[in-house]
Amino acid sequence: MTFTDWTPGIGDPTIAGWVTVAAYAVCAVLCFRAAPQSISRRWWAALGFLLALLGVNKQLDLQSLFTSILRDLARIQGWYDQRGHYQAEFISLMIVLGFILAVFLALTVGRKSDNMVRLSIVAVCVLGAFVVVRAASFHHVDFMLGLTWQGIRFNTAMELGPLLTVMFAASQAGRHKVS
Repeated sequence: MTFTDWTPGIGDPTIAGWVTVAAYAVCAVLCFRAAPQSISRRWWAALGFLLALLGVNKQLDLQSLFTSILRDLARIQGWYDQRGHYQAEFISLMIVLGFILAVFLALTVGRKSDNMVRLSIVAVCVLGAFVVVRAASFHHVDFMLGLTWQGIRFNTAMELGPLLTVMFAASQAGRHKVS
């Protein structure tokens, strides 16, 4: 099996790509800083770890490796021509799982937490949905993500928006010391 569509390297060497990686790093640091100062320290530490991993993935582009492996498997197994059906099922499954995760987080972490934790839960669920949809690589989704407004790609805005929200929530959570 050969992976013709992926090679190791920097996945998004643009200014926007590096700004997004920096945003992931800042988010992770703010989450780690908020953790010892918050009642929800496990949430902030776990979120910091997740965002650090997503920042590394942003430039290593590991979801493209995953997509390439699945594409090669689909060709070998003969169902590549029906991939649109499987992509739609994958997206549907991810939406359902994302909704279940959001409800689970809201009921377990968010119910006993402050508004900043709740805000970060919403933001990370939006970010997760975006990352999964982008990874599924529908051509019409790729087209939409490539659109620009005032020089800003929709793809960049959809990723930075939730990250900025997490930055705000983590910085606010880090200001309130546990008594």
